[in-house]
Amino acid sequence: MTAASPNRITGLAALAPDYDGFFIDLWGTLHDGFEPLPGAIDCLQRLRQIGPVCLLSNSHRRREVEVERLVGMGLGEETYDALVTAGEVCRQRLFQDLPVDCPHNFAFVGLEENASLLNGLDCRRVTDVADAGFVFVGDPELEHQDLEAYRATLETAVQRFLPLVCPNPDRWSFWGDSRRVKPGAIAELYESMGGHVVWYGKPCANAFDAGAAALPQRPRRALVIGDGISNDMVGARDAGHDGCFVAGGREASGLGIRAGESPSANRLAALFAEQKVSPVATVPLFVW
Repeated sequence: MTAASPNRITGLAALAPDYDGFFIDLWGTLHDGFEPLPGAIDCLQRLRQIGPVCLLSNSHRRREVEVERLVGMGLGEETYDALVTAGEVCRQRLFQDLPVDCPHNFAFVGLEENASLLNGLDCRRVTDVADAGFVFVGDPELEHQDLEAYRATLETAVQRFLPLVCPNPDRWSFWGDSRRVKPGAIAELYESMGGHVVWYGKPCANAFDAGAAALPQRPRRALVIGDGISNDMVGARDAGHDGCFVAGGREASGLGIRAGESPSANRLAALFAEQKVSPVATVPLFVW
């Protein structure tokens, strides 16, 4: 299947039996930040009858935080086989990915509660970026959704050649109907200023490697299911997996459709060509 002729299906029943494992996005695919999306729980249960399921999230929070969030939505740990967050991958890999001579002092940029991801690690937070060995970013503060609020700090970090650690590569996300800027947007700005970023989460290989390792057995043929083209579908492509694009998720407004609708084949083809991806299929929602 090529990007020029996207295969549009109504549900995963037409595709899933060809695979023996699944990597599934959370936000925008399985839930909207508050509750499971229509048909998502049923679809999840049916996929697990075929092969193991790893929920693969770009959340920069600890795994247990996401587990608790899902429990509140009626999704207990018995409903999936593994859950991996970008934040957990960051904690596991941070010191091996930083330059060998990089001091473990860090300056934090973003929403204060997100700084806790590094608690318990052999590093120390400093208040002045001039004293830091690296910069760590979280969600932009609600009152600072304009990235220019962070430019002065980032300029100092660039001048000192500091690596910036981004534990969530998403540029934006929805909380219900509210669109919010995410850590990846700060990291992208830093790169545009000439800075070096250490990325965690999809589409990076570190996310898919951690997901495969977390499953009871590595799939021989895995399917990546998600509503993000630049993270889920690009990540699937780079990891050598097939991808199924959930078009009615967070990309819906950009496609000129409402959540749960399916865009035209021409619109999909243009979008896939732009990102150089070729999902094996597109579904309106994560449904069976």
